[in-house]
Amino acid sequence: MRKTFPAVPFPRKNLWFFFGLFCLANGLLAYFNLSPTGEKGLWVFGLVVPGAVAAWFYSRPSSRVRPVFEEEFLPSVPPWFFLLLLLAAAFFRFIDLTRLSQWPLTDEAKSGYFSMQFAAQGKIRLLYDFSQLPPFYIWLQGLFFRVFGVSLDSLWALPALLSLLAAAASYPAARVFFSRSLSLAFFFLAAFSFWPLYVGRFSHPGCLLLLWEWLVLWLLAAFLKSPGGPRAPRAALGLGLLTGAGFYTFTSWPSLALVATLSLLGSCWAGRWGIPGEKHPRTSRASEGYAHPPTGSGRWKPFFLFLGGMVLVLLPLAGAWLSQGYGGYIRHVWMFNLKEPWLPQLAWAFRDVGAFFWKSRLPSNLFAYKPFWGGYLNPLLGALCFIGALEMARLRSHPLARFWFLALPVLYLPGFLTGGVEMFRVLPLLPFLLAGAAVGAAVLLSALPAARRPLVGVLLLLVSVGLDSHHLFGVYGSVWSHPGDNWFASKSLDRLRAYSILKKAAEKEGPGIILTRLVPDLYDQSLPLATDGFNAEENGGAVQARWAALLINVHYQPYLQKEVPGGRWFWLAPDIDQPQGGLLLGLFPLPSAHPDVLRRWVRADRAMAGLVAPTFDFRDYKSRRPILQKLGELYPLFQGDRFLEACYWEKIAENNYGDLDYAAQIHALREAIVKGLPAAHLYNGLGSLYFRRHHLREARQAFGEALRCQPNHTSAAAGLEMLEKMEKTGQLPED
Repeated sequence: MRKTFPAVPFPRKNLWFFFGLFCLANGLLAYFNLSPTGEKGLWVFGLVVPGAVAAWFYSRPSSRVRPVFEEEFLPSVPPWFFLLLLLAAAFFRFIDLTRLSQWPLTDEAKSGYFSMQFAAQGKIRLLYDFSQLPPFYIWLQGLFFRVFGVSLDSLWALPALLSLLAAAASYPAARVFFSRSLSLAFFFLAAFSFWPLYVGRFSHPGCLLLLWEWLVLWLLAAFLKSPGGPRAPRAALGLGLLTGAGFYTFTSWPSLALVATLSLLGSCWAGRWGIPGEKHPRTSRASEGYAHPPTGSGRWKPFFLFLGGMVLVLLPLAGAWLSQGYGGYIRHVWMFNLKEPWLPQLAWAFRDVGAFFWKSRLPSNLFAYKPFWGGYLNPLLGALCFIGALEMARLRSHPLARFWFLALPVLYLPGFLTGGVEMFRVLPLLPFLLAGAAVGAAVLLSALPAARRPLVGVLLLLVSVGLDSHHLFGVYGSVWSHPGDNWFASKSLDRLRAYSILKKAAEKEGPGIILTRLVPDLYDQSLPLATDGFNAEENGGAVQARWAALLINVHYQPYLQKEVPGGRWFWLAPDIDQPQGGLLLGLFPLPSAHPDVLRRWVRADRAMAGLVAPTFDFRDYKSRRPILQKLGELYPLFQGDRFLEACYWEKIAENNYGDLDYAAQIHALREAIVKGLPAAHLYNGLGSLYFRRHHLREARQAFGEALRCQPNHTSAAAGLEMLEKMEKTGQLPED
């Protein structure tokens, strides 16, 4: 006899009232700026109290019904319908491929740089960057670059393709767990809701994690549904191999691996696999609970096969972890401090949980892949997820409901331990929240007459897609269409504008020599990535190039105009307030009237190519001493040329700043002025350093020198004003 579960003492259609209430509360919390009192009132009386009332009545038994996972509440659809849906899903992922985000984030440029190196050299690394990123996505992007070339199109086409494949994998993965109708609802959400679409817009390893998660959940379901026999151990081994390989996708994968491990451990501990209702292979009778595998020690065979497969695949990466001191970045972002009070730290760990349903609490000048209009789930999907949670609570004795409730806190751990909802750290939660919303939709639709269900389902889908489309293509798109706060320091407006100028030059005159590595910090590789296809310096066509370009600070323009007359100069972001003035792009015709000067610049720029990877590897919590040592070896290439001397000592100052060695940074900036060029931004940087070290007389003098320079686009006047105000109040600046 099929196992049934507690039903409601009132019809399911009553849940529509709670759904409407949840939608209203979610909408007000997501889209309106309410007072703290108003927000608390909505949470209590719009969500908590109604949710508690619904849970109290809805979980009380009055009859026996089938679980919603098994119900067919929608009419069957032909196979071509799925193809139509996949085409629509592809449209949402590939439309405005390069126009929506406009320019790569520094994170995207970083992984793109490593992918370019892999495509060009084929050199394999298991860990990349100071954050010790696993390699699969970088390798895959490198192969993609090798086939389709390096460009912004190929940078963003791969995550769009992975997002589409993840959506396609969601239906067969769900079909193992759920009925056809519920799996279809789940597929709709995976294909057209904001969060999956948003993930597919970033060239980030998390895109691959999501696809890998669908595949692991698919195999996990296959194992849990297996009624014993030889298929179960094979499924467990395959699951272990795939789960082990998942560690190569992204840093937050261990949370999902823990969920899979606990699921297998629990099923083997209880001596039962499978889902209620599966037939026993020997008796051909449906079981009341799980199908029964071998008893005794044989019941542990799948778990050990899973564990062995996972460890086997993990071994090479684990070796890299040990040899390269893995964990430094995790300690760097770790939130909890044993020496501090625990209660405030716990509250801080949950501060941004509202980003899932309402809005992010992250500072406005911090990007962090946050939602910009409401939460990752729109108010309607959030309300459906709450209804789904009520249904899961009613079916709490069902293994799928238990699995759902077990997974949620485990998958939130990466965000909890690092103090916030950074999207890719909590990305493994996405399928489970969408599953909750799909279950909620199934509960509500099954309460309606069969003839009305398709129409109401389509209306719910259209409203949800409309909200999410506006969020992605309207609100999120406008973030990059109207640069503010220098694009959260996550993107470089200067480099975007430089790219537009360089692209037009390449379309008119062919590839040119593009020098981008003489700026102080090499961390932002977005411009070399975008221009790789027409940069003759990178592609062996420098001899035939008819033009050259130089990216440098705007305050070097007067000297460079005298050194290389006849060039065109573009101040790239005069409309953005930047303390050091921003970047300048110079374009020069070739052959040059001053070939020796250009030759020195090209030689110095080439030498800096070897410092890009160390710039990524030695960052934040890592000392930049290796970079400084390498720069010391390269000094002869810069020595004697006033412009190159200034560039060199700026680089020394930048890397000493990264090590918080202010004395060495002050020395480097003074050398840049004395041996190089007395530019306004160098004096302004020197004044800021003196100011932070409370050397007020020297700070005043440096700010004054910056103000006397021509041109001066720095914040020196503001620094001098702050210094005078501080002298009046006697309040010293924080170091």
